[in-house]
Amino acid sequence: MTALATGTRLAGLKARFAPLFARIAQGAAERDRTGELPYQAVADLAVAGFGAVRVPESHGGSGATLPELFELFVDLAAADSNIAQALRAHFAFVEDRLVAEPGPGRDKWLARFAAGELVGNSWTEVGAVKVGR
Repeated sequence: MTALATGTRLAGLKARFAPLFARIAQGAAERDRTGELPYQAVADLAVAGFGAVRVPESHGGSGATLPELFELFVDLAAADSNIAQALRAHFAFVEDRLVAEPGPGRDKWLARFAAGELVGNSWTEVGAVKVGR
């Protein structure tokens, strides 16, 4: 662990995801060489609850802090940087929902994340809208 985050929860999360990250790493070079998309690896991460790491425990997630997520993300990127890149939009959207006004809409998304759903990158691509509008 780096100085970015320490603690019992982080140690537990690292132990929980380390075997999955190791399996992902085993196929990363071959996927990169052949251009194979990591569908199964991403599905495995979703089933394991990786997409809900930041979701509060009260909503079915792991309740990790941002520094804890970043530690896990570094570990995932060491296993397969392409998967970490692919999931960046998901975690940006999770953060967007976490800072949203509490209510049914926010709760619906948090439940979807806790159920293993992931968000793709197209959510930020709304056309010709300029930043800030």
